[in-house]
Amino acid sequence: RLSIVHCSGYEAGESSVAAVARPIEVRKADYGFVDSVEAEIRRRRAEDIGYGI
Repeated sequence: RLSIVHCSGYEAGESSVAAVARPIEVRKADYGFVDSVEAEIRRRRAEDIGYGI
């Protein structure tokens, strides 16, 4: 299972005012790994069923 954890934008010992003043970092998820894992699962299921794909 894929687990995604959303963390708050606070640094250790940082006030909420400082966190708001800090620019928000844009993070882009890398789904390439998930796609490759799902493709492998589909391939193995097809082999188990005997589709020969």
